[in-house]
Amino acid sequence: MKPAIAISLAALIALTAPGFAQKKPTMRYDKYNGFAISEEPVLPATETHPSIWFRAADLPTLRARRTADAHAKELWAGVVGSPLLEGDLPELPPRDSKKDVIHKYYGAIPQIAALHGLIYQLSEDPAEKKMHAEKGKAALARCFDGYMYEIDPKPSGSAADEIYQALWMQNAAAAYDWLHERLTPEEDARIRATLVKQGNYIRKNLDDWADRPHNHLSKPAWGLASLALTLSSEPAAKDWLRYGIAAGNQNTRYFFSADGIYREGSQYYIFSAINWIPFLYHYRNVSGVDEFPAFQPAHEWPIVVRNGHGWMPNIEDSFIRPYFSEMVAGAYKGAKTRLSKSGDLAGVLMWNFHNTSYDAFEEVGKSTGFNYTGASWDYNLPMTEFLCYDPSVAAVAPDASPTIFLDGGETVFRNNWSFEDPSHRYLLFQGVAEADNHMHEDHLSFIIHAENQMMASDSGYTRSSYGEKIRKEWYATAESHNVVLAGGKAPVDVAQDVTPLSRYRIDSDWFDMEEKEAPYAAGGKLRRLVAFLGNDHFLVLDRVNLPAANDVTVLLHGGRGDLKTEGSHARWNYQADTYGPAAVMDVYTLAKDAKREVRKGEQSYIKGDYAEFPYTRTTVNGDNVSVLQLIVPGKDGAAVPAWKQDSANALSGTLDLGSGTSETVVVGGGMVGDVQTDAALAVIRRGSNGVEWFAVVEGKSLKVGNKSLLSSENLQTVTGRVAADGSIERVAPQATKE
Repeated sequence: MKPAIAISLAALIALTAPGFAQKKPTMRYDKYNGFAISEEPVLPATETHPSIWFRAADLPTLRARRTADAHAKELWAGVVGSPLLEGDLPELPPRDSKKDVIHKYYGAIPQIAALHGLIYQLSEDPAEKKMHAEKGKAALARCFDGYMYEIDPKPSGSAADEIYQALWMQNAAAAYDWLHERLTPEEDARIRATLVKQGNYIRKNLDDWADRPHNHLSKPAWGLASLALTLSSEPAAKDWLRYGIAAGNQNTRYFFSADGIYREGSQYYIFSAINWIPFLYHYRNVSGVDEFPAFQPAHEWPIVVRNGHGWMPNIEDSFIRPYFSEMVAGAYKGAKTRLSKSGDLAGVLMWNFHNTSYDAFEEVGKSTGFNYTGASWDYNLPMTEFLCYDPSVAAVAPDASPTIFLDGGETVFRNNWSFEDPSHRYLLFQGVAEADNHMHEDHLSFIIHAENQMMASDSGYTRSSYGEKIRKEWYATAESHNVVLAGGKAPVDVAQDVTPLSRYRIDSDWFDMEEKEAPYAAGGKLRRLVAFLGNDHFLVLDRVNLPAANDVTVLLHGGRGDLKTEGSHARWNYQADTYGPAAVMDVYTLAKDAKREVRKGEQSYIKGDYAEFPYTRTTVNGDNVSVLQLIVPGKDGAAVPAWKQDSANALSGTLDLGSGTSETVVVGGGMVGDVQTDAALAVIRRGSNGVEWFAVVEGKSLKVGNKSLLSSENLQTVTGRVAADGSIERVAPQATKE
């Protein structure tokens, strides 16, 4: 969790004071630019069963879905083959049992009821239907039984945490909806009373349990809303639905950006999506209210930030995660999207699913029994995925520019939308306004995926669980991220919930770039510029200005590789592993009078798979410091690209990329070979036919030999491609995003 630098001490005390949650504060949580849906609850005129996932008229379509394609068959096999259907119902464990044992019981019972209920609905065999109806009713009658209400949900790790109850409610609601027609009046009255009791319990206590609008508030809120839609004729249903929507909105307004970024990270995105996706379907199916359009940016974001394997990154409190985009594809038929100029969002979502590697997650699942949702004991992934999956949606690859700038603060540089292609290049530049939950000190950090391997990487979430000391002592700290420290501290936001400044956004066929700016709490600022050169490698220029001289340290975590260094050069060697094939990453870190050091620190991509790996620290003392990194991913055993440094400037020189291709980089102006400029940064690419393209940042002039590529009375930032006839195609930045 990051410090909120723009809040006074008095405000911080107020934020943490007992009873603060009941005051529904506006100072902190209503300032951000997320999204919300209408809080006017809409219930149907008549309560109908089944209705939350499908209606009776939809049964032929669902029955056909079971064998529609290979994926549908696999999902249905997961439903009917669930271990939860084996044997008798589990017995309520003794009250003094371990928390995990109790949690597993209360998580299993609603799933068992729902599984039997779904199979009952889809079966056409009378004997089979009767068997599943009876077993489902028996499980449904046991939901929320025993001593559940004696367990305080509030303590961290409680066996009845409200985030678990969120799924228990949605599973129980589905089971009731599917089995309702088989309940006798007496059974219906008894079971319905238990569900009403649960709804009232959540409604009465959730504000006290969840003191902020994070997932501990939103997940149970969406679960309560689903329960309201199931029991729509209940007098309390309208209040439940109104409250559930309003509480969910508190989360989406604060933890999402307007363009879909989830500020708690990929893992908690998935952990929350398993509740909001069912709610969105339930609301649409029961009441005819379609709120999928409001959530569209949130459903696009995981595709924006996916790497070459299709994985969401392990930044913030997160392990890497796949995105189950097929679960919402059918809801976006015909929806226009920033990801495609010609297709709809449904096709892109289905493409994402078919072009995501699940191998690493399946491997972990087989050995641990956990799925990747973070709710393995409460959430039945095959069942919910089957209900959401629409096999009629054809996959359509994105055709928008693969480099995407999000105003919420994340930028992705990539050369194409390919999947598992060694030539794929990806860099995520992180500059999202800090929130107050599951956040790391990673302002203006970056990660790289290339050659199908995780390269410059975030250290990740933790070893196994949220409560481990090492999560706060290492994983969440600035030292574990690819950031720039001043006096040992990472940059922060200029003000609470204000996204760092982004400027010089260039997206061209040969050169992409952006610079982000953030202050340090003790004064001064960092300007970090990231450029994507020739759709192949990366340049990172850090310019730090401080009120007084101090140590400025550039950290680079190269991922799960061995490291060899010599002078300003470092090479990470990656062996073939769970996350990709053997590969290399060469890095030149250039600065005047720099001190260089190699340390080791833990990294984790998936729960339980953690180890120490080397990272570099480059430190310069001063009040006006510049550090340049040239980062070149390559195939295993690739030749080291040679760097010829300029004799007069430690940050300038020429990088020999082989095959007659080179790039001259000039930082701070001057002359390198036949290149002369006054720019803060200039890059000139040469090929066999001479200058191919150039880029200038904050300069008035650029000459190569006798040829002028830029001459202006005002400072310019521009890139240009030089044609064979000497003509220049210029691309200027987009408008600065304040």
